[in-house]
Amino acid sequence: MIYGAGMGLLEDPTMVEAINAYAIKLIIRGRLTHSSVTEVVRLADKLPAIRLSLPFGRPEADCITQLLAVMDEPDGGPTGILASRIGNLVTADALRFILPALVLGHDRVGVPAYAESCGIASRSLQESLQDLALPPPHQLLVWGQVCWMVWRMNRYGMNSKQAAVAGGFANASAMSAALTPVTGESPTNLAKYDSTTFLAKLSETKLNLQRVTTS
Repeated sequence: MIYGAGMGLLEDPTMVEAINAYAIKLIIRGRLTHSSVTEVVRLADKLPAIRLSLPFGRPEADCITQLLAVMDEPDGGPTGILASRIGNLVTADALRFILPALVLGHDRVGVPAYAESCGIASRSLQESLQDLALPPPHQLLVWGQVCWMVWRMNRYGMNSKQAAVAGGFANASAMSAALTPVTGESPTNLAKYDSTTFLAKLSETKLNLQRVTTS
């Protein structure tokens, strides 16, 4: 089920219950605005398996390919769980930049695609993140990639090679070289941890959440 962010699904509790009861794949599609990102967090509290698909790329076929990739995943990945955890700690202004980085961590993309998914220019993205005391764009994208790597190895039972291929890396060594500096541990060691607990702690540290928490 593809749902346009901000269309008021939570106003129909019966529909939300049905999605849960019948394990319907709910894919939230669209750019995240200040208002719609709040809805995503509330939905994540009730439906942790939600999936997000953000429009970026030219031609339109690239957007369709990305949407299909999200649909093919066994579940919603770390998106729903972390949206719920992080969403209760940070402002909506910060979350509308954090969530796209998490979603785009599904594969390897550059800062231009990240900026486009947020609906702003790359330079404006850099400035917005600075104003919110968040890490720079590249670091946020790497954080998203780490979240997906840990999830794939822990929840899906992938080995390092399989997780690397799924994440768009040439091989396990390339993935390890890119992500180990962020986690401080090898991908093999990370697979031993409980993914939800580890990723929540990693996010609090890497996103400097104590500096953007709401009052």
